[in-house]
Amino acid sequence: MPRPLSGLLALPLAQSCMELAAREVAFELGSGGVGMSSRPLHEMPGTDGRLGKPAAYDAETLDEVRSIEQRPTLPTGVLTTAWEGEAA
Repeated sequence: MPRPLSGLLALPLAQSCMELAAREVAFELGSGGVGMSSRPLHEMPGTDGRLGKPAAYDAETLDEVRSIEQRPTLPTGVLTTAWEGEAA
C-alpha cells in the first residue's frame, strides 16, 4: 500500500536464489509442509552477498526512488516513517 503523503510503495526485497526439491505430500490433515524437502539459499549473482534490499517505488510509475543493499535479508515487512526533503 502506498504511503498517503509520499505516493511511495515500500518493499522488503530478497536478493537470493533457492534450490527446491519436490517431494510427495499426502493431502490429509497434519501431513503439512510445502512439498519441498530442502531449500538451500544462495546469494543472487551480482549482489556481492547483499541479500536484503529495502526499496521504495513510485506507486504510479513503479520507478525505483531509493534503495539500499545490505547483507541481512528481509524476510518480514517494512514499516515506514515520515521524512522531509527530496527522495535520494
